[in-house]
Amino acid sequence: MWDALGTGKTTTARKFGQVYYDLSFLSNVEVVECSASQLIGQYIGQTGPKTIKQLERGLGKVLFVDEAYRIGDGLFAQYAINELVDSMTKPKFAGKMVIILAGYDNDMNNLLKANEGLNSRFADEIVFPSLSPEHCLRLLESKLKESRINFSALQDPGYYDNLLSPMSKLCSLSSWGNARDVQTIAKRMVNIVFQTTSTKMDQLDIPHDQALQCIEDMLAEKLKRQSATVKPRHPFEGLVQSMEPTPGQAPSASISTLTKSTATPQPERPLPEEMDIDHPGQSRDAGVSDAIWTQLQKDKQAAEIHERNLQKALQEKENAFRKAEELERKLKAEAAALREIEAKNRAGEDELGRRREEARIRELKAKTERERIQRELERQQRIEMERKKKEQQVQAKLRFMGVCPVGYQWIKQSGGYRCSAGGHWVSDAALCL
Repeated sequence: MWDALGTGKTTTARKFGQVYYDLSFLSNVEVVECSASQLIGQYIGQTGPKTIKQLERGLGKVLFVDEAYRIGDGLFAQYAINELVDSMTKPKFAGKMVIILAGYDNDMNNLLKANEGLNSRFADEIVFPSLSPEHCLRLLESKLKESRINFSALQDPGYYDNLLSPMSKLCSLSSWGNARDVQTIAKRMVNIVFQTTSTKMDQLDIPHDQALQCIEDMLAEKLKRQSATVKPRHPFEGLVQSMEPTPGQAPSASISTLTKSTATPQPERPLPEEMDIDHPGQSRDAGVSDAIWTQLQKDKQAAEIHERNLQKALQEKENAFRKAEELERKLKAEAAALREIEAKNRAGEDELGRRREEARIRELKAKTERERIQRELERQQRIEMERKKKEQQVQAKLRFMGVCPVGYQWIKQSGGYRCSAGGHWVSDAALCL
């Protein structure tokens, strides 16, 4: 059962460690906690070593990865997943540690779908069911007692039923946070008691009507949020407007080793540069000549082709870096093998020395080439990020100017920008470019 502070997952992880330690499968009962960010790198070639480092921390222990579904997020997420799957079968780690992934059900299912090997390696699951309304009221009573406040209304059958009804409705909502929300209600009740009590008393008591009002207030708040709808937004509206709240998803069982029974957070909206540049239902403005419209379509197509070429160039650089990295590893292995042969057989020392020196030189050249490619890739990535940032600033400025009242996407043309419907034009000089 999920406890009041939401630490049931950690407690369960410790129990796993104790059981496997007692069975002599582990050398230590310690639980090593880490997050997804400790497994995923920020640069090419960084993810693998970070993942290995965390696995080494968990050798002989329990490695507990909280919010594990975030392993599947980010540019280098797949590297972390592949490294984790591959390393778990290696002699260094296989059978020498317990790995527990904890997360929300839907997100964990998506993570496990990313790699079939990951799914088969985490076949056991523990589901934390939601608290019943009766348990929520008892937990609420215990939280109030911590602040030296009695909840005597629970002892009266009539009052108890009145409190149980809205609590049951809360527990049925997909956005209900179990113990976390119970703790929020308890804090509200404590504040009300302290605000309405003027005399000093050793033991306070919260009246039934005030307790009922607190529960009904939270029910009303959650129903209001759950019924709220998110209005459609223009692809670039995020530059000047904040996102409206999105109701949570219903909790359910997970395929991961550990799951949470709280609501699943909604995925973040895509950034503006990840969206389609064509506005839904856009049309040609009245009065736009055939020549302007034709040129606009050509420029729009050229912009798309240029974007694809940039992405292709980045991908080629990444592939070249991976090949250089693989070559460097092979040459390192070759050099190590030659050193071992030299230690065992001194008869061919001169020849082996020559070959070792050649291998060292090849290894050095491969490392130099790999570093050169890495520097070029990072430079090109920085240029691309700056270009996108500048384009976002220009688009935001054009929208702020309000030249195109419909809010269509602006297309770069020679000497300035034209809205994708063709009827509005802003020069580079007007944009101070």
